[in-house]
Amino acid sequence: MRVTDRLLQNSYLYNLNTNKTAMTKTQEQLTTQSKINRPSDSPLGTNRLLRLNSEMQNISTYLDNVTNSFANVDATINAMDGIQTQLQSVLVDLTSINNATVEGDLNSFADQLQVSLDSIMEFANTKFNGKYLFGGTDNSQQPYGKNGTPPPVYIQNTADSSGEHKVKISSNISQKINITGDELFGTIDGTDMFNKLDSIITNLRAGIKPTAAEVKEIEDFNAGVLNKLSAAGNIKNRLTDTEELLKTQQLNVEELISKEKDVDMARAIVDYENQQFNLDLTYKVSSMILPKSLLDYL
Repeated sequence: MRVTDRLLQNSYLYNLNTNKTAMTKTQEQLTTQSKINRPSDSPLGTNRLLRLNSEMQNISTYLDNVTNSFANVDATINAMDGIQTQLQSVLVDLTSINNATVEGDLNSFADQLQVSLDSIMEFANTKFNGKYLFGGTDNSQQPYGKNGTPPPVYIQNTADSSGEHKVKISSNISQKINITGDELFGTIDGTDMFNKLDSIITNLRAGIKPTAAEVKEIEDFNAGVLNKLSAAGNIKNRLTDTEELLKTQQLNVEELISKEKDVDMARAIVDYENQQFNLDLTYKVSSMILPKSLLDYL
């Protein structure tokens, strides 16, 4: 094959443009510190980055859900702790009532039980972040209170206090983060804990001591509160474990994104210097390849 000057010139120009293109790409990567600056740089890599970024957004959303749920669970646990503390005080008072030395002072016990009952009602109507913790799905209005019918009785104001609050912690898992009013207090129907305590207080003021069956009902309710405290603790543990798992997944995805996208700066600098050297050599070779003009003879 005959190699003409024209062929040498075209080959030279092609190699020159190739070197310039490679050098421009390396320079851009050094500037942006990214191997992929447009889809055409790596269609396969771009597809992987889109998938990884989508996964990262999902993980961030789930992590936000978990982080925001901790405060709600803590508020629920604190409210139930307050209820359980008052119930312990009630049980101590109910035990003391049968003590012969205080038998004639039933009104003072009634006053103490009334203070505990009022405190329990306050905890039952605890608000957090503008919502009633034990209000179920209807958490915008106070769930428990008294009606005005004589004699006044404790009632449930909300239509449904059994609603569960759930947050997504993965693509196919939703975690319950509340203890519902129905779970904790049951149905408010006149025989519930609120009205039972109110009945005991009324009887004490009339000189009637609580029966063993009534004391047993309060003990059972206290056991139920302890059980729900344990359930809330399990929810918090589940959220903690999920948070750790999501943070690990987040780090893994960040590492994959970095491997796919980030530039090895040391290697890129060496490549850039080599490309610069090759380009300089190419310019020197041009004097032997490109045709001379009249200016070369002046």
